[in-house]
Amino acid sequence: FSISGCVEHNETTNLVNKYSSEFHSKSHSLNNIINNQYTPQSIIKKKKFEQSHIVLARRIPGIKSSDRFSLALINNMLGDGMSSRLHQQIREKKGMAYNIYSTIQFLSDCGAFYIYAATNHKQLSNTEKLIKEEMLKMINSKITNTELLKVKEQLKSSLIISLENMSSNMQSQAKT
Repeated sequence: FSISGCVEHNETTNLVNKYSSEFHSKSHSLNNIINNQYTPQSIIKKKKFEQSHIVLARRIPGIKSSDRFSLALINNMLGDGMSSRLHQQIREKKGMAYNIYSTIQFLSDCGAFYIYAATNHKQLSNTEKLIKEEMLKMINSKITNTELLKVKEQLKSSLIISLENMSSNMQSQAKT
């Protein structure tokens, strides 16, 4: 639960206890998830829409991992925002996607990294190919100091702005 504002402590505590009593009565344990995703998998669902959607996903370590900061930098550089590599190359320069981004989600024991793109049916395989090319460029080339500093500043700004967002605050409190 995340509660803020002008609330009466005892009344709030009683309500939380009332509606969460079933959680206390059962034994809960967190099992650490073992990362066993070794081979790519494809799931294709055909529907009668005007657009095609691509989601490339991978399990990543959870919020307690020391890799979370590096993963946040990589995500920001690759696809989190309009100045990201995916957005600039695939949407702006090539005009291949209506929307494209990457994001990360950290949970207590695991997380997810994924790339999403919405594109024209005819551009689907080409868009997926370009996404993979951008990923390979990140893997095979050095990140410049200028780009790294820019990404760090963007992350700092995002963090400061998220402090004003109630939903972000609640999610952050729930993860820790």
